Order: sequence, then C-alpha cells, then structure tokens
Amino acid sequence: MQPIRQAVFTHFASHFRARTVERPGVENLQFSSLTLAEGGSLTRPFSVEEVKAAVWDCDSYK
Repeated sequence: MQPIRQAVFTHFASHFRARTVERPGVENLQFSSLTLAEGGSLTRPFSVEEVKAAVWDCDSYK
C-alpha cells in the first residue's frame, strides 16, 4: 500500500510544486515619455465641446 500512496503523492505534488520560469524582463525596453505640456493636458477639465462631441459620437445602443 505504501508504494501506491507514495506514487499518488508524488504525482499530485508535481502539479503543485513551484517552478522556476524564465520571464521576460523590461530592463532593455525604451518607453516613451510625455512632455510637460502633454502631462498637463491629462489633468485639465474637459471642455463642453469635448463632452458634447463624445456624447454625439455614441450610437443609440450605448
């Protein structure tokens, strides 16, 4: 009985064991940066014209 128990334990233990996996890194990636003006435009309030254009661009199912 012990060899069967050990085989079952080994089988299922292999499914839950933490594996070391090579994951891609971001060390060599070049990300674009926003300029100060572009960053500032992200925090300004929406204009009435922008809101109206966004609402009118929606179809009747949204």
